[in-house]
Amino acid sequence: MRLTRLQRIVRLLLTPQKEFLQIWGEQPHHAWIYYIRLLLFCGIASYLFQLFLGITAIPFFTPTPGIEIGGTLSPFLLTLTMGLLLALLSIIIAHPLTKLAGSTGSITRTTQALLYGFTPSLLLGWIPILGTAMLLYSYLLQIIGLKELQNTTTLQATLIIIVSRPLIDGLMILLWIGF
Repeated sequence: MRLTRLQRIVRLLLTPQKEFLQIWGEQPHHAWIYYIRLLLFCGIASYLFQLFLGITAIPFFTPTPGIEIGGTLSPFLLTLTMGLLLALLSIIIAHPLTKLAGSTGSITRTTQALLYGFTPSLLLGWIPILGTAMLLYSYLLQIIGLKELQNTTTLQATLIIIVSRPLIDGLMILLWIGF
């Protein structure tokens, strides 16, 4: 059964365990398309929010004074660029950890767990104050996704996310400094 985008979002937010079991048979490119669409939404929403109110909930993606990549579209372009890099680094770092945890699942399953897990952050993370809560909810969804799609225990999935996050964040900061 093919779900609409809205149905997929609602099901991931409200019944993630059941939804991750439905994702099992999907082609990997569906997760990327879903992620990129939500990333575009997040980029547009955070850009408009910053443009009209002058504040941002995504300070990591906000350009520092003197950076003029793309002129006034700079926050939007940086959100897209850094969002794609975040997804790739998350997969590259988390998948070997799933293997160390004993999973026999493929990188496709890790990709699906992580990309679909970013839903709360991309959907509402651009709103100040909600951003932190949505980030934590994204981590929870990624843990549930790894548990269901990679057949890990809850403890193993939690440790994978806890160990990978500082590595991913450190690399993102290095990439940010390079921009």
